[in-house]
Amino acid sequence: MTDRLSVWLGPSVIFAVLAASGLAAALWPDAFYRISQEDGPIEWATVWAFVLAAVAHLRIAGARRGLATAYGLALAAFCIVVAGEEISWGQRLFGFSPSAYFLANNEQQEFTWHNTVEDRTRKLAVQAVLLGYGLALPLLVRWDRMRPLAERFGVVPPPLPLAVGFVVTWGVYVTYPWRFAGEWVELAMGLGFLFGAWTQPGVLLKALAGVAFGATATPLLLAGLQTEDPEALAKVEADLAALHEDWREGRLRTDCGLHSRLYHVVVDDGLQGMNEGAFATFGERSEEQTRFFLDPWSQPYWVMDDCGEDGTRRIRVYSFGPNRRRDSTHEEVRPDDIAETILEWVAQPEEP
Repeated sequence: MTDRLSVWLGPSVIFAVLAASGLAAALWPDAFYRISQEDGPIEWATVWAFVLAAVAHLRIAGARRGLATAYGLALAAFCIVVAGEEISWGQRLFGFSPSAYFLANNEQQEFTWHNTVEDRTRKLAVQAVLLGYGLALPLLVRWDRMRPLAERFGVVPPPLPLAVGFVVTWGVYVTYPWRFAGEWVELAMGLGFLFGAWTQPGVLLKALAGVAFGATATPLLLAGLQTEDPEALAKVEADLAALHEDWREGRLRTDCGLHSRLYHVVVDDGLQGMNEGAFATFGERSEEQTRFFLDPWSQPYWVMDDCGEDGTRRIRVYSFGPNRRRDSTHEEVRPDDIAETILEWVAQPEEP
């Protein structure tokens, strides 16, 4: 029974995570939307899965000598890099502004390298990791010609049944059957690396408990450390009022369904007039905050343009607020996000 649990625990958990993602997206879209956001439970679960996987691979390296440590060290380094990239190396935690290079060339305006890479290349790299580590590696080490090389570099492949979990994860990533599927794929991949290093059922269950605890406790801990900043709150209110003025003056244009960082709207739509409007000319901001439309916490301002089938339309500009993460949904602005409604038009019922 123990061996069977050890073999199928990994793929079963990965499948359950992905299935829960699809179910939540279909039945509870607002809750699914919130937990899938940056710095939410899913992202922190991903971070802790990769961190604990790194610990496991360091443990593998520590049990070997010479070249035999290469595999464990390489996998540990990979997991740490992924965890760091996942939280933008602490950008949102500490509220620092990345350099102008990242603000201009990173599609998420974050301090991460993977989002500066062309989209197709990034997606191919993720697929290569999923199928290379999860499927090809456990098959290759079974080949007699590859076994001596694997032993020389201390390769401990993931259990072959775990390939089922990696292939399912790859399938979800390629088909992207629901919104934010990529966030859950990252979690599934982190769990895959965790299961690939630790195979004892008891240890794995403790690791899973650690991932679950970290996903729940970390956002709560960070919220508890948050401090009030009246000056910053006053600045963001002034910024939003200035952006409202720019929209009234026709410097900012939006289209139905738009939900994007303000900087990308300005650059992609060629709204050069925004560089001379109220936001650009009033208020005390750094040059980077003005150029890249950043709030007082060095996070991008966003624009959302919702249009209903009945003709209802609502346009908002908003900041993630002091906690530097999105709490709102398309339906409501939740604490601690700060928003300015620049247009709210409700369709009148037709005359009978």
